[in-house]
Amino acid sequence: MSISQRVVPPPPIQQPVIGSNGFLSPVWANWFNLFYRRAGDSEVTPVGDLEVQQAYDFDTLPSSVNRDLEVLAQASELQTPPSIGQVRRDVETFNALLESQDGNRATKDPNQEIIQALSYEKAGQNGQDRTDILLSAETHNTRRFADEKYIAGTVNGIINGGCISSQRASKSLTTSYAYGAVDLLAVKAGGTVSAGTVEQVSASFSLADITGYACRVNGATLTGSGAIHFRHRIESLIATRFIDKPANFSCRVYHDQGSSIDAIITISEADSSNDFTTVTQIDQITISVPNNTNFSLEFPIPDMTDCKNGIEIEVELDCGAVTTKNFYLGQLQLSIGQQSRFFENRPLQLEETLIHRYLRPIVGFVGVANTSSNMQVPVSHPGMRSAPSYEATGAIDMTDGYTADHSQSSASISTTHENTADNGRISVDLFSGLTSGRFYIHRGTSDKILASAEL
Repeated sequence: MSISQRVVPPPPIQQPVIGSNGFLSPVWANWFNLFYRRAGDSEVTPVGDLEVQQAYDFDTLPSSVNRDLEVLAQASELQTPPSIGQVRRDVETFNALLESQDGNRATKDPNQEIIQALSYEKAGQNGQDRTDILLSAETHNTRRFADEKYIAGTVNGIINGGCISSQRASKSLTTSYAYGAVDLLAVKAGGTVSAGTVEQVSASFSLADITGYACRVNGATLTGSGAIHFRHRIESLIATRFIDKPANFSCRVYHDQGSSIDAIITISEADSSNDFTTVTQIDQITISVPNNTNFSLEFPIPDMTDCKNGIEIEVELDCGAVTTKNFYLGQLQLSIGQQSRFFENRPLQLEETLIHRYLRPIVGFVGVANTSSNMQVPVSHPGMRSAPSYEATGAIDMTDGYTADHSQSSASISTTHENTADNGRISVDLFSGLTSGRFYIHRGTSDKILASAEL
């Protein structure tokens, strides 16, 4: 190996440190990988050849680069990746280590020596040394942040946090939690309600600058202890990645109440697996939200505790008595690590696939009439969280395909005969003029059936 092959090039300071996804950018990741791969190369002999090219003066490193590296380091709860100054000291430490071995490396594991020599200090732990920052050459390329292995392919633990999917029509605001126009987000009011509609809005980029979508409570009129409550629940299967870890919750809100109001964010854990009948509070924060302002809420959570049973997130906008006021919520995100991340804008196709574990449409079905007003319908919904309940989004239209069309007088699913997480058999009633024993086909322009395994 030639000396030129052992030299680590200068850091790519002309390139942004943080990429568009909020992580270390590929060009910087490659530079760090190159440095540590060279540091862990057992064929580097004689000693002292591994060094960062001195054509770059580290003392002139832009402050923005150091700042971004620190942001990334804090996000991982470790000093990872290290500052450039620390990297330079690491090179010197590494070379000194090899020199102290007098060139005899036959009985040494260079990767273990590097790990022992280059330890970092975990912030906030009273100077406790951490050696898990520097990985061996074999594993370094597979990890950037220590906590990313728990993310399971997505940063955001909240499904449909961007409010982008809506399979139900707008609903009237009530004092009981109900799922409405934004999938997986339940809404209710405190106090006494005389008006208000829960709906999805689009093209609201001044609030939701990344997705443009939000949940809006439109024209709320409340008396007494008026408040708007938004709630999202995370099932046990996803909640396990947050066990005993720091986390960060963020969202965007807006209101036109007329003066500043308090936003109260409460994070709780279910007392039984996927059963939120009773919950135990993990943490809570109160933040003042100014009037007529698109506002970001940030809630760093030091410890999510043993939240394996499921996580409940509630955002309460404590507005008091109001008349025809509007309240918005968008871009909800719960991620590992107390440092906030950019909102993860997942593709709609991926988001809808994730949603379908909890809420999915059933269309194109065929039923057979057993009375003049009722038909039985087999339904398919593979891969749902549990055996679902069923609802019609509106009056369902069916056709026999050659003589007549038939419509429900109002939306109704009367009976669930049997079902599992994958399929079931239901009765759809409130028709008239059906012929017993005849098959009927769901019309393409009709409303649909929703299967719900929401928490």
